[in-house]
Amino acid sequence: MLVGVFASAFDLQRARCESVITIMVPGTAGQNPPPDSWVDSGVSLSSWDIVTITATGSVSWDGLNWAGPDGDPSWPPEYGFDNPVLPGAPVAALIAKIGGGPIFLVGSGPTIANGEGQLIFAVNDQTGAQYNNVGSFTVTIIVRALAPVGGYSFQMQVPTKTEPLLLYIALTGALAVVFTKVRPKTKRKR
Repeated sequence: MLVGVFASAFDLQRARCESVITIMVPGTAGQNPPPDSWVDSGVSLSSWDIVTITATGSVSWDGLNWAGPDGDPSWPPEYGFDNPVLPGAPVAALIAKIGGGPIFLVGSGPTIANGEGQLIFAVNDQTGAQYNNVGSFTVTIIVRALAPVGGYSFQMQVPTKTEPLLLYIALTGALAVVFTKVRPKTKRKR
């Protein structure tokens, strides 16, 4: 029950520090290496921020084939997709980068990430080939500023799925209880 109380307090703290931003990412975003020609979200993250990203819309990379933010994984490399911005991610997928961190797949989300720096977006296509793309993605960004709770703070690596995040919250709560409730035992002199 104590962990539940901590989680509720944690949610109240988090709710006070939440921002929602919606931006448009055109299909042409990402023609040059980041940050040039990438779409700047206007969001500058600190190491304590957690960002949740979702996207809708569609992009065509050749005027004939269309894909949503998850991209088209069936497009084969022999058709010219052999030098993508993010290798291993589908053609026309929504991708992002936070500061000096690695480029990562966003897709339709929800995608949870953290890092320090500007949050920028692009469309995964052959490097420099986005000039002929059409369409766009509507991207919703939720930023939660997670301030340290209690007198103890530590940096944690945020998981990329929401289920493990609950485990981290519960463990953090348990540690907070332990640090605040455990007192050294001393003997009284009589």
